[in-house]
Amino acid sequence: IRQRSAMLGVSPALKGLPTPLMADCQPLFQVTLEDQSRLVSMGAPAPDAALVFSPDGQRLAIGSFGGLLRIVDGWSGKTLVEKKLSEGMVKQLLWSADGTILYVGEQSPDALVLALDSTTLEQKWSRRLAEDLESSPMPPPEDVYGVYNLPGVYSLQLLEDQSLLVVGAHGWTPAGKGRQNRSRLYHLRADGELLEAWPPSGAADAVMLHPVVQGSRLLVSV
Repeated sequence: IRQRSAMLGVSPALKGLPTPLMADCQPLFQVTLEDQSRLVSMGAPAPDAALVFSPDGQRLAIGSFGGLLRIVDGWSGKTLVEKKLSEGMVKQLLWSADGTILYVGEQSPDALVLALDSTTLEQKWSRRLAEDLESSPMPPPEDVYGVYNLPGVYSLQLLEDQSLLVVGAHGWTPAGKGRQNRSRLYHLRADGELLEAWPPSGAADAVMLHPVVQGSRLLVSV
């Protein structure tokens, strides 16, 4: 917080706070998300939340386990805009370099990648990964881990040319069958058009995670 205030100018939220003798974190705000206590009481893990600051540090995007997306002021926590986005969860968030676009990855029956106007949250384009990864229905309310059996966007990265590297993955167990897995890497243009995908013929019977880009090389664990 002290570093951010030095870079961006002192926020009103920091004025008047005593200067500590040693470096210290000063809480600025908290944002209450949807109540998931029922699931936690049934044994579910703590619900996921996606968090990412805009490139200039002035806004914070928050994607919730309950499928709600909101953008708040990065200093006060005041909600600037919000939208119910997914019947599953908002799993990945990524800002464009200029902060005008917010890219969103869902874990839902459709496994959508969305590009939204960061001011209004109006949709600019979307791509449905479940076309390749296959879909699963929303789980019943008593299935505390069921959402993780839906296809999802497991990585969103912005490359130097402003194109997107996306990893989609889906692991599920159909009735009477063994575990099924589908994964695919996507290279998308900034307007959502597909540049290339791997494997080129369709999703792999595998789980791909944690891609790393180094120059012209792409590393991914399978």
